[in-house]
Amino acid sequence: MTDETTLHTAASRAKNLSLLMTRWPSVTGSPDEASFSEKLRAHLAETPYFQRHPQQLFTVDSHGEPMTQNVVALVRGSGRRTVVLAGHFDTVSIANYGTLAPLACDPEPLTEALMKELRSRPLNGAETKALKDFESGDFIAGRGLLDMKSGLAAGIAVLERFAELETPEGNILFVATPDEENRSRGMRSLRNALPEIARRFDLDIVAGINLDASSCERDGEEGRAVYLGSIGKFAPFAFVIGRPTHAGYPFNGTSAHRISAE
Repeated sequence: MTDETTLHTAASRAKNLSLLMTRWPSVTGSPDEASFSEKLRAHLAETPYFQRHPQQLFTVDSHGEPMTQNVVALVRGSGRRTVVLAGHFDTVSIANYGTLAPLACDPEPLTEALMKELRSRPLNGAETKALKDFESGDFIAGRGLLDMKSGLAAGIAVLERFAELETPEGNILFVATPDEENRSRGMRSLRNALPEIARRFDLDIVAGINLDASSCERDGEEGRAVYLGSIGKFAPFAFVIGRPTHAGYPFNGTSAHRISAE
């Protein structure tokens, strides 16, 4: 198989997986989010590699009722050095699709419906560009398709290609987590489980790749942006208490809003 053929096959696989997973709704906090992990685990379990190595495909409980779970898939090569491919599968709400909400997770019909709707009325500049993009055939809509089921699909395509190599060096650990769009409880529960996973399979985790979408701050003419380093969330808070008073005696009190604004 030539390199060009390999790339085409991987790209086709990633596209098909992207569309498939987008059709599995998984809005944060919904029962669909909780059921997504088993759908993904069952789909991966059908691949030849995990049929041979079922113990390297499993879920890790996270939170909620019904319980949401992280999906963990390990493909082994030689040695202990391991790269983690990480992404989330929950999405934001579909409510902002309005009357098209029933199509939000069905990419092809949604794209056709969006083009029909845009063609039916006067457009602003951004809408004109969007219609042109859709009509080009290079873009497709769908809740969660970009953020970030296409990223998960790319990771799975890489995982499967790695499993097909005759003598792969190192290991790939693929993880898919819930709740990124809310409080990152999925990734935090996986973080707690990761040391034991590394010990169980004797892995030396040397790098991690975030499969989520990122955007270039310029117009894209220079290419696509790749970010090196680490990214995390830091969510500080402050509880500010004021002192109430009568409107006629303003200097006897203190405004909590003014304190917090300062």
